[in-house]
Amino acid sequence: MTVTPSPTRLDFARRPILVFWETTRACLLACQHCRASAMPRALPGQLSTAEARDLIRQVVAFGRPYPVLVLTGGDCLMRPDIFELAAYAADLGLALAMSPSVTPILDLDAIERIRRLGVKAVSISLDGAREASHDSVRGVPGHFVETVRTLEDLVASGLKVQVNTTVMRDNAHELADVAALVKSIGVHM
Repeated sequence: MTVTPSPTRLDFARRPILVFWETTRACLLACQHCRASAMPRALPGQLSTAEARDLIRQVVAFGRPYPVLVLTGGDCLMRPDIFELAAYAADLGLALAMSPSVTPILDLDAIERIRRLGVKAVSISLDGAREASHDSVRGVPGHFVETVRTLEDLVASGLKVQVNTTVMRDNAHELADVAALVKSIGVHM
């Protein structure tokens, strides 16, 4: 009889699966529910590039299998050194995910840079199946149309896309429609 050893169990008291790093509070949106208290510019005291690299090394220090490092914010793309830091993390062997805001910064060039870095997933918020509901949550008129276009661009680039929906009294009735819209865009559920 052959005994197959059981897979090593991770001790979650010592090693997380995911590390979410709010890289900046800067963001061009005005979302109703923003837990990052986002603002148009970064606050003084945000981690410097050197301090950010140190944080990334601390994530690596958890050991293998490394946690997935999720770069979020505010809007992670508002941090001028975000691609340098993402490349550094990738070079150290970390799996990366990004959660940028849908703004003019998240254009086709940025999507291509994200893809070339080997980012494992990009998460985008879609808070309604209709323009009025989504735009009211995000605080920017026309944001729904830009979000749908960005989701299409991300899917076309071959990136794995995750859609996040903040469920509120005003949009809870649209969840099935959000799921249908996401599926029609080509996001795998």
